[in-house]
Amino acid sequence: RPNCNTKFSSSGIFKKDETLDLVATRPIREGDPILYDFDPTKTEIDILVDYGVFDTELPLGGMELNLEIDESDPYFDDKCDVVEEVAKVSGSFLVSETDVPGDVLAFLRLSQLKDSDSFLLEPVFRNEIWGFMQDPVSADNESNVCESMIQSCQGALDEFPTTYEEDVETLKGLIGDPATKQGAERMAVEAKVQEKRTLRGLLQFFTREKSQMSAKEFYQERRLKSLGLLDLDGNSTY
Repeated sequence: RPNCNTKFSSSGIFKKDETLDLVATRPIREGDPILYDFDPTKTEIDILVDYGVFDTELPLGGMELNLEIDESDPYFDDKCDVVEEVAKVSGSFLVSETDVPGDVLAFLRLSQLKDSDSFLLEPVFRNEIWGFMQDPVSADNESNVCESMIQSCQGALDEFPTTYEEDVETLKGLIGDPATKQGAERMAVEAKVQEKRTLRGLLQFFTREKSQMSAKEFYQERRLKSLGLLDLDGNSTY
């Protein structure tokens, strides 16, 4: 992992010359490589795009998922207010093939909020709504969330001219050649495999979530239970 960091220093008689120094964060022996983390908050794919390098030894998996509220949504302003003022999230999330953060699901549920579920956007619920979105809202809402992500992930995979399996085979050949370790083709294929692996993971996740719809507990049921109008088994208490 990284063994150095950077800092700006001033030099010269009047300290007007600025330099960017590499500072060791642990002992480095002569002949050891200098390992630097360009940005620990970014995925390897973003680092490749921004700086032209890719960690082929211990890459940080996943990709950045960018979500947004549809501007044609009749509740666009209310939803943006929730995202910006209540949730305080940007709409960009780090996801991996095995990890879908709760805020991703909350954002998706909020973006799909409509019809009989839209009452949750009323001002009286404004401070609580992001908490409500952390759990399934309704069968229709959850189904729309899953279906939209399934279509988006499958569409993104279909846009690639090669399949995931073909890219994995290409990468195996490149890994077998030490000369390609930091070559442009090796890094490009590594990034492509990582993105596709993440998209496939998301596709599987939301397909599984959709298949488990009957086992989910939705807002109305949770609310009635909190009021004591339903027991823990979902049966009426009156």
